[in-house]
Amino acid sequence: MIAELHDAIEAEQMLMELAGRSRITESTLREEFKKIKRVRPGERAVPAVPRPGAARFAEDRLLLSAVIAFPKKADDVLARIDLNTIRDVAAAALFRRIAAAPDRSDLASVLEGASEEERLLFTRLSVDPGFDTALVDRVIEDCFAKIEEKKFDERLHEAREAGDIHLINALLMKKKQSIKGKGHERL
Repeated sequence: MIAELHDAIEAEQMLMELAGRSRITESTLREEFKKIKRVRPGERAVPAVPRPGAARFAEDRLLLSAVIAFPKKADDVLARIDLNTIRDVAAAALFRRIAAAPDRSDLASVLEGASEEERLLFTRLSVDPGFDTALVDRVIEDCFAKIEEKKFDERLHEAREAGDIHLINALLMKKKQSIKGKGHERL
């Protein structure tokens, strides 16, 4: 949002306010701001999903981004996500801080005692959530659906590795029923 402002004085004031609230050094914020300003129209300022080997990295970051952009969604997301399965260390730490926060409507308190990496991630996701914010509910649902799909694929892979024909058949039947159920929903 700050990067899109045409009024330099207003952008300057907002940067200082963000630095004060987030407790991220103003110089770090200014560097990120400059990077975003240099991005040409149509490009993403922050890659939507850096993909190290972790299968759930993208969904974890998008869910965290949704919670940062819409703190009122925190309770719903936290009720559905298993914090122990988050492989992105900074995202997991921020989710834990949000879960422990007494007032989730003001996430500035989450950054107290946060590492520089956590603060930087929080700031990046605050500036560029990585999705169209008008579709936040759909993004959250899609992330959880993708997480479930990946869990299913992992269980199926493990069953195939173990040669467990009964489990493979049970999983494939479950998937077939799920696909049929989705087909009826669309009608």
